[in-house]
Amino acid sequence: MTEKKEIFDARSKEDGIVFRSNKIPALTYEATIDSSGEIKTQVLPTVISCIREMGVSIKTDQKKVEKTESYCKIAIGIIAILSIIISKQVSIAIALIYFSMIALRDLIKFCQLSCKVKLGKYKSVGRFHAAEHKAINAYQTKGGIPSIEEIKRASQFEKKCGSRSYIDKIVSFGLVSIIIALAPFIKFYVYVILFILVLVFSMLGKKYGIFRFLQIFVTNKPTEKELEVALAGVQLFDKMEAEIPEDCCPIGFMVIAMGLDDEEEESAEM
Repeated sequence: MTEKKEIFDARSKEDGIVFRSNKIPALTYEATIDSSGEIKTQVLPTVISCIREMGVSIKTDQKKVEKTESYCKIAIGIIAILSIIISKQVSIAIALIYFSMIALRDLIKFCQLSCKVKLGKYKSVGRFHAAEHKAINAYQTKGGIPSIEEIKRASQFEKKCGSRSYIDKIVSFGLVSIIIALAPFIKFYVYVILFILVLVFSMLGKKYGIFRFLQIFVTNKPTEKELEVALAGVQLFDKMEAEIPEDCCPIGFMVIAMGLDDEEEESAEM
């Protein structure tokens, strides 16, 4: 039986893409491009905490997030009070407060991340992020190393993307907040049915990545350069994963990986 080709985790950087090994999570396969346009690949032992700091997991300014969150909560509080005074709808106030407590920080972080990728200094990360998704989708669809044309045709939205931790929560709790706000205007049985539908929809969304189209806010259209880097990374990933035995010693293999010479790295790029 042919082994299914999958890539469980990858992260994009300003100059390339890092794929994490499926067999040894502490190993990564990195493909980067330098200022001269030369693509380089290498195997690097790393820790998971470092991987999480790469790419679209760009560290957000925590103090700025907290400050923005405080201002938003004050604004939401004022709107909630006005909704009670003007329209006498307590449900709207409850919905606003509920969302601000559950998903507001995630929304702020996602917006901050989107601004950095779309308008800020991380535009290149957005291009590599899209190329990463395309390469992973093409690799998994083909069941092997894809051609550059197959990568171009693949979707730039990927259901395992790290941005899902924000997207799923924002969408799910946003829908719940809307239903809470509508409570006085609909019959009780309709209210219950809507809650069940949102619950089912949210579960399906998380399982199948229904909301992945919102990744448009954290990706940019890749150029040929980013696609070629993504292909080199997938080639290295496929080559190295095939060489790692199922019952290998992780520490021993990491030591071997650190000693890879330039000739092996160049062959992985082809």
